[in-house]
Amino acid sequence: MRRVLLALCAVLLTACSHHLSVPRIGMERDVVTGGQAQIDAGLVVDVDGLPGIWIAGHRTTHGGTFRRVIELHAGDEVAYMGVHYIVRYTTVVPFDWPPHYLGTLVLQTSNPTGGAFLAVCEPG
Repeated sequence: MRRVLLALCAVLLTACSHHLSVPRIGMERDVVTGGQAQIDAGLVVDVDGLPGIWIAGHRTTHGGTFRRVIELHAGDEVAYMGVHYIVRYTTVVPFDWPPHYLGTLVLQTSNPTGGAFLAVCEPG
């Protein structure tokens, strides 16, 4: 029974996965939908309940899946689910900052000096 459940989970995870590509930093990641539990499992996650497409991952812990996201700059290219995006700007916000719509696609990870690093992207 356990093998069947694990196989079913693997199929569902694959079926619900989307691909994120950030060429300048050499990042190719599958993205799943979920929340903090999936982020803490070391996955790159399209976070439920946040505005637009809000993708988050850990920078230094849990496998560091978003380790190089803090290297992004305005003008960098991002591809997600076959759509081409351009980073419009990056910013750092406090962890207790209430998320609101910033742009079509937001990439989030921790910032080395505290708070959350955000790369705000629009189709381009």
